[in-house]
Amino acid sequence: MPSKPIIPRVCLRCGSQFLGRATEINRGGAIYCNRECLYAAQRGQARKTLTTYHLFLNMLHGIPDGDACLIWPFARHRQGYGETQHDGKVWLVHRLAWETVNGPIPDDLDILHHCDNPPCFRPSHLFPGNQLDNVHDMISKGRGGKLTDDKVREIRQRFQNGETYSQLLPDYPVSRANLWAIINRKTWKHV
Repeated sequence: MPSKPIIPRVCLRCGSQFLGRATEINRGGAIYCNRECLYAAQRGQARKTLTTYHLFLNMLHGIPDGDACLIWPFARHRQGYGETQHDGKVWLVHRLAWETVNGPIPDDLDILHHCDNPPCFRPSHLFPGNQLDNVHDMISKGRGGKLTDDKVREIRQRFQNGETYSQLLPDYPVSRANLWAIINRKTWKHV
């Protein structure tokens, strides 16, 4: 009979690390390091205040099978990325997940998402890349920029036909200053 995988966990009562069987984790078990912590928790005895970092470790090491995104359920950065505190600094959770599984991230690289889901921290959905890689990834997935050449031509044509900035702005995701620059060929000169 094949052995069941053993996965590192963090006790929800005392915060110590222990090893749990994957089958127990899948059934919702392996959350306490020993019977003492289990019984103390059942009796309602005070437990250690766990940081979101401890919960992060439990979630990361208890990842269920499959390829669905693993969504960070706690604090989020203004751009939607998960955040937690660890070693006196605020971390983006996807970067922390990458470092936990793969080691340090080189200074010149970011951690990008294959899934394009900022709160996801499933390591298989993450990959290292620089800013140029991020732009290429964005464009290849159809998220490249707010305007296309055709939309720029449309803006200029509508303006020539007498429409005002106020009439054009609601239809295009640009600022008034950007709209002026497009119409006056300060930007998008190639169109």
